[in-house]
Amino acid sequence: MARFKLIDVKNDKTIRKFNMCDIFMAEVQIENEDGESFFICNIETNRCPSIYLTKESMYENDSEDLDYFVNVYHESLYESNNYDYFFEHKNECGVYRDAVRYLAYIVRSEYKDTEKFIAQTKGKFLDEIEIPFRYTKDVLSCRTKC
Repeated sequence: MARFKLIDVKNDKTIRKFNMCDIFMAEVQIENEDGESFFICNIETNRCPSIYLTKESMYENDSEDLDYFVNVYHESLYESNNYDYFFEHKNECGVYRDAVRYLAYIVRSEYKDTEKFIAQTKGKFLDEIEIPFRYTKDVLSCRTKC
């Protein structure tokens, strides 16, 4: 199985408003064993995940227009009103599963907890990181919709 090293993490705990929806964003830069680097970004709109795989950081853009992100970064790994399918279908989503669990923890946890966690995990391989988070439908279901 492919291994990915965590190079950088960006975390936006600032609530952005878009059409009356709360938007949270977190992104990891990871590197495969061949040294190729790329980004996985989780944009949660009212707790509904949209996960993107990109060659460039989505944080480099200062636009708050979600349509811009969707149009420019259209290589979506997963979009839904919850994480159920992603975590229940390990064979289809397995290679990025640890990165998505990491991002879900970052987006859903308190800022004080995530900053310490990020500092302790940068530079490690994702499969070596103990993510203090277990997927349950109650924890990660989308509670409100736009």
